[in-house]
Amino acid sequence: MEKGNYNVFRKSCGCLQLIKAIDRYIEKADNDLSKALDDAGFVNAEDSVDSIADLEDKLAEVLTDQTTEIAKTILAAGDLTAALKMVEEFFAEDETRQRLAEALKEFYEKNVPTLSTVYIREAEDDMVVSQIRQRTTSWIHSWSDDLADLMQLTSKKQLETLISDALEKGKGVEDLKRQLTVDGIRSEEYRARATSVTEMLRAHSVAKEEAIQQSPATDRKGWRHSGGHRIAPRENHVAMDGQIVAKGKPFVLTGRNGSIYHPMFPRDPNLPAEEVINCHCIHIPIVNDEVLGMSLEERQKLQQQIVDEDDRAWEKELDARNKAKAGINDTENEIPRTEKLKPLEVDKAAVTSNAYKKMVYNAVDETPKVKRSVRDSIGKIYKHRSGTDNEDLYFINSSTGSVRTSTRGTEPGACAPTKPMKKMLANAEEGTIIGIHNHPRNSAPSVPDIMVAARRKYKYGIVACHDGTLYKYKVTGEVNEMMAESLLALYERREYSVYDKSILSKMHKDAGFDMEVIFDAREV
Repeated sequence: MEKGNYNVFRKSCGCLQLIKAIDRYIEKADNDLSKALDDAGFVNAEDSVDSIADLEDKLAEVLTDQTTEIAKTILAAGDLTAALKMVEEFFAEDETRQRLAEALKEFYEKNVPTLSTVYIREAEDDMVVSQIRQRTTSWIHSWSDDLADLMQLTSKKQLETLISDALEKGKGVEDLKRQLTVDGIRSEEYRARATSVTEMLRAHSVAKEEAIQQSPATDRKGWRHSGGHRIAPRENHVAMDGQIVAKGKPFVLTGRNGSIYHPMFPRDPNLPAEEVINCHCIHIPIVNDEVLGMSLEERQKLQQQIVDEDDRAWEKELDARNKAKAGINDTENEIPRTEKLKPLEVDKAAVTSNAYKKMVYNAVDETPKVKRSVRDSIGKIYKHRSGTDNEDLYFINSSTGSVRTSTRGTEPGACAPTKPMKKMLANAEEGTIIGIHNHPRNSAPSVPDIMVAARRKYKYGIVACHDGTLYKYKVTGEVNEMMAESLLALYERREYSVYDKSILSKMHKDAGFDMEVIFDAREV
């Protein structure tokens, strides 16, 4: 667009044709979605359509695999009444949610950085976005998880409705299986296609917001309304057309229900569904010509300053949120402790603190994606198992960052891997799987833990104790069970610190494994 020109900002964005093109695309009758995206102001239109198709294929594959497993479960139940009772158990062990989250994260991590650079050049044609702010990276991670949760919840409710309807109509398991696998009653491809289009548009909004925030020459941003199709346009979105705010401030949107919302951009996930569905509005940068006149080097320095300052602000915001959730007032780098814990209770003050999460993130020498997976898996175990004597088991592929879980352990001291976890082990290269489980009674890793790590050929294992203590162990040779038992007893009694490091190292070598205490709650 013509930089700094308010009249250009006021021009129609051509979104009416976009809405029609999206409808045709979702109905598989598209010929001009790329052109409609381009006319509506979305950059990289052809690549965006390709990305939509790629995500659609991945989501459809995951949802179709889920349908196949659902059909098998229904047949195994024998009758629909029994099948309805098995729904909770099926979704507790189903790996679809994790696969959806992985596909969505990959999609956003690929598209947002690329689109951000293209969008920043709308304001400054010699600039690039080489580093995404932590705020946006965190959003990608959390939104991918949240959307996967929503999709899984939808699948669960859909299945319960299908089984209930089949029961009312007097149908049997074979009838429902045929509806699922032959008639396509779950509409996996349609659902995948609609989701992919929506998330592509959202990726554009997030990328444009990233570009606007990083652009030194941009000091304001404006909202442009899309128009309507088939239904009368939202009057409240029509009223938004032409609203301009400082780039660091949210827009002010009066909802259809009269509530006031503060979105940073169109389709902001903090908006309710009625303000997002079928919204194809866009927002654009408004530049300051004085800043635009600076040299490229001066503007690049300003850009880096913007990113650094926002990252620091984001870390403080996260820290404040974690403190508020835990009801604590800890300092920046200290891990707080709860004075008295109930038996088997997780020390939430410690493990929800920003300092603890940073420590976990930095404790493993992996890619950022795997670091986040390790940190988040430990957090989920703590959240799920606090106050119980049972264990969860997580596998993380350190090469891909993919995660598989077993969260239905019902006996103390045992948690068997699920079929998808066994498949992951079988397909992964030796020494790539990270195994994580919890010890509710705060005990050190056991000889069986070490032997399991050896048998499964873990890269390493992590034990998360409910008091916050973390152990990391790695098999380095043939395990001497007798030596291992003696050495682990030192860790159980927390006496490892009194030994000379060279002596402790030799003991580990003789036992056939290394051990690192990432965090010892008793020393805090």
